[in-house]
Amino acid sequence: MLYNKVTASLSEESINGHRAVSERPKKRKLYDSNSIADTSQTNANEIESTPERPKIGDNREVLQRQLWSDKEGMDKLVECLGDQYRAWQSYSEETLISMESLEQQIIELRKDETELKMKNSDLLSQMQEAKNEIETLEETNKFLNERLKQNLAVETALMPALETELEVLLRDLVGKYEEAAKEVAAISLARLLTQLRYAVEGNVV
Repeated sequence: MLYNKVTASLSEESINGHRAVSERPKKRKLYDSNSIADTSQTNANEIESTPERPKIGDNREVLQRQLWSDKEGMDKLVECLGDQYRAWQSYSEETLISMESLEQQIIELRKDETELKMKNSDLLSQMQEAKNEIETLEETNKFLNERLKQNLAVETALMPALETELEVLLRDLVGKYEEAAKEVAAISLARLLTQLRYAVEGNVV
């Protein structure tokens, strides 16, 4: 019948609608040396046992039954193809949804990548500014160290002269202090003598 002939030529996976290609049945090797005679005998038996199809004009009822059977087979084939089409349509819709979800995830990942690049750029700028400040501080520290070394060298060179001058100043101050003390002592002594003299004269009178 037509349905059996058509469905026999279709692969099992194509009818189910999930896989496009299926393995075809391997052809039987007729040239096997061990089975040539058996194959020939089997083919002869199959030819003899195959019933002869009635001719179209011999039996109208047989023709009608065959046509009706072929129509049922075509209906079943159309139904199978419709199921296959609906299965592929559903699979396509699910695939499309998955692709849209993946595209949305890709968009989000690209946004995250852009934000990370901006943050990384900001961090690089901050690191460069910190590096510049460190270099400036290092230069300032180097300059201050050089000035300190120069000051120490000058201080070391001038220390003997300063000590000598300080000693001279101290001696001068000590001398002036001693002279002033002598003057103060002389004035105090004169005052004391004057008071004593007034006291003696007063007693005498």
